[in-house]
Amino acid sequence: MHGPLSWQSTVRASGYASNLVMRGLDETAAGGPIGARLAAWRRHRELTRDDLASRTGLGLAYLAELETGGEWVDRRGRLAVLANALRLDVADLTGQPYPPHGQEHAAVRAVAFHLRRSLVRRPR
Repeated sequence: MHGPLSWQSTVRASGYASNLVMRGLDETAAGGPIGARLAAWRRHRELTRDDLASRTGLGLAYLAELETGGEWVDRRGRLAVLANALRLDVADLTGQPYPPHGQEHAAVRAVAFHLRRSLVRRPR
């Protein structure tokens, strides 16, 4: 049993992410892509997709596609909006210990985005 000043109550009260809390989430989400992490954190915060959509101004369909791997976060601003709505650091969604920057990161991200998009496109 945890007292009123346990680390869980402190993290819940502050609303900020913690590595200790992240360990308690689904292991797939903890090591998986941004969409899986987003879904795990949304559920952990007890939010619906509708709640997240209203907090971020992003479309419900976009969020659903993002969480299921059909869409990717292609702008850092969107990533920041999502992290802020969930009261997280961007690194909690990306799994990166550092912010990407520079031309090399930009080129790799652009190529990766277009490759993923091409692989996922479904024939209509």
